[in-house]
Amino acid sequence: MLDSLARQNILWLGMLLGFSLLLSFCMVALTRFIALRLRFIDRPNGNTGNAGGAALGGGVGIAVTALLTLWLFPSNAEAQLPIMAMMAALCALGLLDDVFRLAPLVKVLGQAACAAVYIIPEAMNLHGAAFVMLFLIVSSNAWNVVDVMDSLLASIGAVALFGISIVMLVHGLDPRGLPSISIVISGALIGFLVWNRHPAKIIMGDAGSLSLGMVYGALVVESFSDSALLALAVILPGLIPYLEVGFLIVQRSRKGVPFYRSTPDHFALRLLHNGSTIAQIVKPVIWAGIGLVALACLLELTSFHTVLTIASTVLLAGAVVWAYRYLSRLRVGSSVR
Repeated sequence: MLDSLARQNILWLGMLLGFSLLLSFCMVALTRFIALRLRFIDRPNGNTGNAGGAALGGGVGIAVTALLTLWLFPSNAEAQLPIMAMMAALCALGLLDDVFRLAPLVKVLGQAACAAVYIIPEAMNLHGAAFVMLFLIVSSNAWNVVDVMDSLLASIGAVALFGISIVMLVHGLDPRGLPSISIVISGALIGFLVWNRHPAKIIMGDAGSLSLGMVYGALVVESFSDSALLALAVILPGLIPYLEVGFLIVQRSRKGVPFYRSTPDHFALRLLHNGSTIAQIVKPVIWAGIGLVALACLLELTSFHTVLTIASTVLLAGAVVWAYRYLSRLRVGSSVR
């Protein structure tokens, strides 16, 4: 049976989830209305699975929801403020990229500056700060490259962030600190999904994908400061974007294309171009995310950490190799670039 403190923690997180979900639904609706009035419309190329015509800027609604919710329900500001300040900075950078299509180098330098917003208050040593900055930039771009299809990234993110809030609770972290950040953003993504399901009425754009990816990376970094095992458990639910980056680097390198150049080699686009519907692509990804969440919770609950970690590594490695071999054989659609 749960004690009174545990029930209070669950009720607190449930309240944050529900509030952020409802606020996000309204905030994204407002963002869509403004975007349509300004003709801020998605015009995709052959390297995405979006049909086009949807409003841009959904990521702004997600970020505003998260920031406003955590401001209205303040808790552990010491844990939350650097991450949320970084999210706001990344959202602004992503919005600029959505409008002006920044050059890759400018975009990376901007991401580094946004990462510094989080790193500087942490007072890390030089080597630690460099590694964390690199990891945050990789995380930001990993989430960005997955965002090629209606509801795909939002579904991955909602499951992953909800899952790591559970993992952190199981580990014993203060629910009013890092778990509250992850549950609020998860709720914001669920509210966004109402508008983003196929055919999408609004997409998050770089304002959403870049900021969400870096926030996830920061949650992994914060978890590592507690224990390496917790960091492993936190990174597992959000593993799919990192695997996508590795897959794209290999495929583009085999074609002699720079890894940062946009191509239709994404796993979702390969499946789409070979006859799968968007629903048939998104649903298995959601179930894979749920399975990774379950594995992460198991890592936290069991006392056989070493045995389970080795077994999980072998199992995941086998699954990744099978997925890579299957996806690499699929026909790639044509690109307009």
